[in-house]
Amino acid sequence: MRRLHKYTSLTLTFLLISNWWCYAQDTTYNTTIVVNLKKSSDKFFVNSFNQFIPYGLGAPLDTPPPYKVISSTPLKTHLKVNLATTSELILGFQYFYISPGDSLNFDYETLLRTPEEVIDTITVNHGNVSFREVGYKKSPGKFKWSIFDTIRNLEDSSSINEYLSIENVTHLIEQYTEILFKYWPNLNKDRETREAIKQFSLNGVYDEIFFSLNGYVSSSKKEYFQKPVVEMLKYASENDNLQYSTNWIRYLPIYKFFRSRNLNASEIISQFENCDQVIKQYILLNLLRDGLLDESQVLNKITYAPYKEFEEKIIQEVKRNVKLPETIYNTEVFDVYDSKHTLGEIFENSTQPYLFLDFCGTWCKPCMEAIAKYSETKHLDNSKKVKPIWLFFENDKSKWINILIKYQLKKENCFIITGNPSRELIKEFSIHTGWKGEFPHYFLFGKDGKTINADAGSLSKFSESSLPKEPGPPAPTSLDK
Repeated sequence: MRRLHKYTSLTLTFLLISNWWCYAQDTTYNTTIVVNLKKSSDKFFVNSFNQFIPYGLGAPLDTPPPYKVISSTPLKTHLKVNLATTSELILGFQYFYISPGDSLNFDYETLLRTPEEVIDTITVNHGNVSFREVGYKKSPGKFKWSIFDTIRNLEDSSSINEYLSIENVTHLIEQYTEILFKYWPNLNKDRETREAIKQFSLNGVYDEIFFSLNGYVSSSKKEYFQKPVVEMLKYASENDNLQYSTNWIRYLPIYKFFRSRNLNASEIISQFENCDQVIKQYILLNLLRDGLLDESQVLNKITYAPYKEFEEKIIQEVKRNVKLPETIYNTEVFDVYDSKHTLGEIFENSTQPYLFLDFCGTWCKPCMEAIAKYSETKHLDNSKKVKPIWLFFENDKSKWINILIKYQLKKENCFIITGNPSRELIKEFSIHTGWKGEFPHYFLFGKDGKTINADAGSLSKFSESSLPKEPGPPAPTSLDK
């Protein structure tokens, strides 16, 4: 089942290009992709083409490798692609890994399509390919959900150390690897494919562990996780295969964990001292982006070619003291009375110096669990420093009101966005904050629109003590139109 929340990354696909772009006819195409449909309406889910950028340092999607459309009908699309290396491509809503020279042919069908969820199925006819997300009612998804659910319910240091021991983490990775081979019988059983799936499994297991750890575990309990996380970092670096660039992003949630422990730049760097230089430089770039290092401290230390471009962009952003752009400020949302507001007006009218934005939806189970958790204390409802804002991304306007009533959220702090404006807002936030499009997601902003934390963690766990000591300047009285 592909619910429209964090686990499917469906929202990101609104960033995908809407038209096929054909490259020069003299390009050599070494890879084939064919998708077959049973009904023409399903083409909506496979009607665009992109490449996933694994660095986690900017917009996650890029233009695809050179390709051409051999044929395109309502029930079939046939592509030829020129791949230089194993890549993660995105066809419509479907993320998959494919190597140069492969020939992928798969059937796609939606079994259920409602405003709340889409249930679909993929059958690979041939091709040494696995898809990233297959839904949380199928065996790979059920397994990942069990990891997420276990982590957030661990209560004491003994159970934490036992579950996150290298022995058990290795076992989880091996289990997930076998589940993937069983679920995708089309995969080759050769050594190279097994290594690729093992790396994919390591990423999947780590992703679930740290998604739960960074978003659903209290700050006080994180102390118990420090030692096993250090051991997991060591294990990841010892078992890394850096020829797969998609592996690098596995270190981002580990970095975020250390940040959440309030470690300074030097302390964070020391945690990665035994990692490869590529990973060390990756951590430096994240520290630079988050303001824990300045340009002079990073100068001449970034030598890995793909990172140089990110270094230049990050430095320019820091120099510009980037605030939210006009396109985001002018986005229109609606309140519970169906009155229209812009996000800029919400910022401008706030009496608190900080705004905590919760991007959520009634269709997203983790979103509803997080809201239920916050409703137990409502510790920021009367805060003079932070104004919590719930922005619901919905297709159906009727359901979100019931959630507000059920959890007694302050109506003046709740807004809804639907349709194309929601897709455009997802695109803009992805570009300007590095958000990957997962739900729920939390942002902390100054009233002036400056991004304080683009990955602020669960609202129920947020404490005013984590605010900067000096709030930013007040917002401008008017916005440029």
